[in-house]
Amino acid sequence: MTEDISTLSRFYMLTLLCERPCHGYEIIEELQKKLGSKVGPGTVYPFLRRIERRGLVRKTTISQGGRKRYVYHITKEGRALCEEVLGLFHERLQLSSLILENISDAVIATDTKGKIAFWNNGASKIFDYRPEEIVGEYVSKLFKPEEKQIILSAHLETARNGGTLAGEVEAVGKKGNPVYLLLTTQLLRDAKGEAMGTISVGKDITAQKNAQRARSRYSSYLSSIE
Repeated sequence: MTEDISTLSRFYMLTLLCERPCHGYEIIEELQKKLGSKVGPGTVYPFLRRIERRGLVRKTTISQGGRKRYVYHITKEGRALCEEVLGLFHERLQLSSLILENISDAVIATDTKGKIAFWNNGASKIFDYRPEEIVGEYVSKLFKPEEKQIILSAHLETARNGGTLAGEVEAVGKKGNPVYLLLTTQLLRDAKGEAMGTISVGKDITAQKNAQRARSRYSSYLSSIE
């Protein structure tokens, strides 16, 4: 996990310096906003020294509040690398979108109010709703009337606190049929680190649940005639 955060930090540092010159403390503050977690000098300054040696940034000295600070500026070579990295990032993003559309699990994203913003093909097959029928609706529509407010409140709480919901849930398909899912819901953040909603991934276990119930009924029947 630390390695993943460090890699993401380096990506954000490079793109931030492409936007404007920054001093080290400013970079740390921006990274913490984007990542939603603490970032220490040990992540930032070694990387800045490394890319300075490679000629990707240069530093100047300013006096701020009576203290000397180094301000880092992107060079022509650094900007070229940044554009290359962003190009690769967009290619991977497009690939990720294709994967999301083609996996069999339901992938559902909501905004901070609990309204559905993304609905993949897996969700359409599981619930029978086409994207144009369900996007813009509250995610609570997918649950039984007596559970709608509980589910919506849980999603909003996740969006506010950055937590994770995980477990088995009973949802409702378009035709009113029960849909059983192993569901994991996590917070989504934008580039500034602000909460923008949630993303849920649900594995359809309806067939397994129905089989379990059938076995249970059969066992009960056998017990009743012994």
